[in-house]
Amino acid sequence: MKKLLLLLAVLVASTAFAGGIYNPISATDTIQVNQNGYLVPVPVTVVGASASSPIAAITSGSISGLSPPLPIASGGTSSATATGTGSVVLQTSPTLTTPVIGAATGTSLSLSGVLTPSTTAGIVGTTLGDSAQAGSVGEVITSSIASGSAVALTTGTSATITSISLTPGDWDVTGLVVTGPAGTTTQTNTVGGISSVTNAFSMAQSTVYLPFAASAGNSIGMSVTTRINISSTATYYLVVQSTFAVSTNGGYGTIFARRRR
Repeated sequence: MKKLLLLLAVLVASTAFAGGIYNPISATDTIQVNQNGYLVPVPVTVVGASASSPIAAITSGSISGLSPPLPIASGGTSSATATGTGSVVLQTSPTLTTPVIGAATGTSLSLSGVLTPSTTAGIVGTTLGDSAQAGSVGEVITSSIASGSAVALTTGTSATITSISLTPGDWDVTGLVVTGPAGTTTQTNTVGGISSVTNAFSMAQSTVYLPFAASAGNSIGMSVTTRINISSTATYYLVVQSTFAVSTNGGYGTIFARRRR
């Protein structure tokens, strides 16, 4: 009977099973009984700490040879391999230092430093014929008045053609002003531009003066582009003024703004 028991022990020790999976034991392995009652090897090497100390009590040094890897809850990485140096990165709000990231996707990206794209590839633009959303670089705000709805003018008096409301940001704003005189109307001086005040010109850098006469019935057109950089929402106006005689005159046009940043 003793010989039979000894033979069975040798067979179990030489061919151990971990949960039903074949797991050979070498002559140098430490042996323990797993939760299923099988003898399994424990190839753990403790470096820089006492080998007789329980793993939970090790506070310095390193551990190698764990299979499966030590779980995160026990201070491990749950990974058999690693790349780079430093602390273990977990799922929520990690802080990374100079990581090298391949192709990645996400819903948002917030940066406190400089974004430096490739000098040749740059930032890829849209190819779908769509428009940037409000608040994004490339956003467009525009308003137009057609010639058929021209604003009636009084000679020598400034009048607002249309306006737009700009949200905080750095904008490039272009205004196109056109007069629409009656067939016999003559014009001797025309002013047009973008203004922060309705029915007036408040921004010299965005005002165009055309001090010349036009033949009766001929329209006069002018355009101007200016930078508007604001920290609160404000309204900007497309304004025209014409000095004319004989008959009536009107003003129409477009004001167009694109967010630069």
